[in-house]
Amino acid sequence: MSYPPTAAQPGLIDGLRCAPLQRAVEAILATDPGRWGVTLVDGSGRLLADHRGSDALIPASNQKLISTAIAIDRLGPGHRLHTSLWRLPDGRYRLQGSGDPFLTQSQIQHFAMLAVRDGLRFGEMVPNLDLPELPRGHWWPSGWPLDDRQWEYAAPVTLLSVAANSEGDFAVQDPPAKISRLLRQGALAAGGALDVTPVSAARTRLSRGSRRIHAVASPPLSQLITRANNRSHNVTAEVLLRIGGRSWDLRTARRRALVWLRRRGLWHRGLTVADGSGLDRANRASSRFFTALLLHMHRHPHSTTWFGSLARAGQTGTLKYSYAESPLKGRFVAKTGTLRGVRTMSGRLNTPGGPVFFSFLANGAENPSELMEALLTRADSLASCGPQPDQRRSDKSTPRSIRQRLPGRR
Repeated sequence: MSYPPTAAQPGLIDGLRCAPLQRAVEAILATDPGRWGVTLVDGSGRLLADHRGSDALIPASNQKLISTAIAIDRLGPGHRLHTSLWRLPDGRYRLQGSGDPFLTQSQIQHFAMLAVRDGLRFGEMVPNLDLPELPRGHWWPSGWPLDDRQWEYAAPVTLLSVAANSEGDFAVQDPPAKISRLLRQGALAAGGALDVTPVSAARTRLSRGSRRIHAVASPPLSQLITRANNRSHNVTAEVLLRIGGRSWDLRTARRRALVWLRRRGLWHRGLTVADGSGLDRANRASSRFFTALLLHMHRHPHSTTWFGSLARAGQTGTLKYSYAESPLKGRFVAKTGTLRGVRTMSGRLNTPGGPVFFSFLANGAENPSELMEALLTRADSLASCGPQPDQRRSDKSTPRSIRQRLPGRR
């Protein structure tokens, strides 16, 4: 889903680039046949260097930066998802999920035991339990390859799941059937039985007089965004897009994501939100967009938590085994992304001259990892580079067409 373009990318100040770094970027990328978007920005929003930074490219898992930013902005780092067992006025029970990707088998079976025990209080030997769930056609974003859907990294996205609908390396293909089976097993272990009926989540508004028997809370949102960004967990990122957009209809959640970005001026030509994780190859974004988003979140009240959710070079997450022997080890955090023919990385590098925000998007590149390390190494050495003599001018003298407001300023 995309909208027409806005005039320019806000938060970034062009016209005062670091000429040595710009030349270094062009030299590093000169012989690679791939399409690259490269943008490096200092803490004030000044573009240090930029190579085709406005081109909309496939971002792969850098898409998760969008989902996690929206979720923490809308809900806060302490927000939790709840799974609740209800007794309805008509005597039926309902297990209502909200997408908790940390829900366990033992927790599901405990719900069954509680339903059996509560039913006995009313003389019900086999209580009826409804299991609201999304239609099967909503479990996977339409752009996810069919062959991928058998694997854990492309598991279905549902209201109720155990271990985020994964079993080892494989995806659970029918989550309601698995949940139903676990509930029956839990009831049997408690010495009873349950009549479990999967129902449409669209028709399960709670009636007045419903009584909540038990609820399980997920870990705080801060842990969910860490799982999405640090480990690049696709299902968790999809849940975050939906709860951040306050809708389990993906089309609605995508539209609301774009509205969120637009209201913060983080919208550019060709930006496309197809899913929340980046597995859909229809996603499009530019390196300028990601640096503007990073700069925006750097000034956000939850900046520490959000940046803390990213992988750290040579130490954690998807970067644990990268840069381990490099002088850059531990000095930058980033979201990585990998699809066939796609390699991306966007994050924040700490330098003696202050933070440098970077985004490297490579589509069809031959040696993306080596070139990204070379780009970061040069950025580290030239981060404090000032504008060249013929470029020096105040922000007030910068042409209106390229002078943009910074995030947080109106």
